[in-house]
Amino acid sequence: MTRPASETKIYTIKDFCFDQKYGPEGGHAKNVKFMLKDKKNPDAPPVETSVYDYFKRHYNIDLEFWYLPLVKTEKDGTFPMEVCHVLENQTYKFKTD
Repeated sequence: MTRPASETKIYTIKDFCFDQKYGPEGGHAKNVKFMLKDKKNPDAPPVETSVYDYFKRHYNIDLEFWYLPLVKTEKDGTFPMEVCHVLENQTYKFKTD
């Protein structure tokens, strides 16, 4: 699924979900969960949902590589790698092993 350039949002990568609290495989789309508020019904209590379920429900995207670590951005967004695109000539500021 491709979005038109006018709908593309640009974020800066802050980190990847390798936190041990998610287990040895790190944080992926099925085991990272967050509380989601219902925008249509603001009085309803937030519901816990996984990143995987969120992308399926809101964007109709079946994540093929759900097991890859999630990308954390500076604006506190967390995205599956397969929906991210790295802009040309970008640098990687993290240490690699």
